[in-house]
Amino acid sequence: MAEGLITQVSYSQDISDIDTTISNEDPLPSTLKFELRGRQFVIARETLISLPESLLISMFPHGLAVKIGDESSFASIEDPVYTIDYNPDCLDFVLRFLESCNGTFAEERSMREDILLANAALGDIATLHSVQYQLLTKQAIIVLREELEYYALPPRSTIGKNTNGMNDIKRSCGRKLVAQNQIFAPLERNIKKEDNTAEQHLIDMLCQSGYSRNDVWDHRALEPKQTCIMSIALTKLKTNSDESYLPTAQKMLLFWKKPARKCWWEGSAVEVHSTPVRVWCRRTWTLELVLI
Repeated sequence: MAEGLITQVSYSQDISDIDTTISNEDPLPSTLKFELRGRQFVIARETLISLPESLLISMFPHGLAVKIGDESSFASIEDPVYTIDYNPDCLDFVLRFLESCNGTFAEERSMREDILLANAALGDIATLHSVQYQLLTKQAIIVLREELEYYALPPRSTIGKNTNGMNDIKRSCGRKLVAQNQIFAPLERNIKKEDNTAEQHLIDMLCQSGYSRNDVWDHRALEPKQTCIMSIALTKLKTNSDESYLPTAQKMLLFWKKPARKCWWEGSAVEVHSTPVRVWCRRTWTLELVLI
């Protein structure tokens, strides 16, 4: 993958803080309650801190501590519920996916342990490739997220002073963009337009790792009262019985606990009520590897 295509994200909030204490006396409880846009979740602490780091940063941009009255201590209330402005369907999908992967990995655990024991018996455990060892003992999941901000520019004659009309145009453009849900289509357009080999390498790497070229986003939704679309796709890192997967897996492990970001602009035309509308999109992709 070409240098500079995806750059490492520098976050101001270290997500490891979520597993620390809110005060000197009160550690995080074993389970926490959250309310996301009217929908409640009860999440175990271990599950919470195993979520993708980029997702946690989006959910808790200012950290997990919530001040209640004049107190910020968990001891100040019996059963705190944290209100978060985040899409509950997205979080529900991620939790279900991780739970499914945990179940599958548990079924495969004995087979993976047999491989490790066989290597130990042969005296090869010390020389076992570090990437291979991690993938034998952990389930690797590739996380790809997109934040799409769009700006609708309809002909001036169609707007006038009608604010409601402009809002309707924005919502209509958003719905059409949500329907354009193929993951790699935007990058492929750039490749055809500019012959960008670095972006082709990115697609190739992700497809070798577990995605398919025609994959669609697992979750894709328009944010309420915003011209913003949030999308996420998860897949298990592909491994084989032989070691042919190791070079690609080694590249993907560079994104473990180090989410990386790519941002670019593109313009397109969308037809709304038989009227062509120019739309500018700012796409931000975040790529991350999670080991559970």
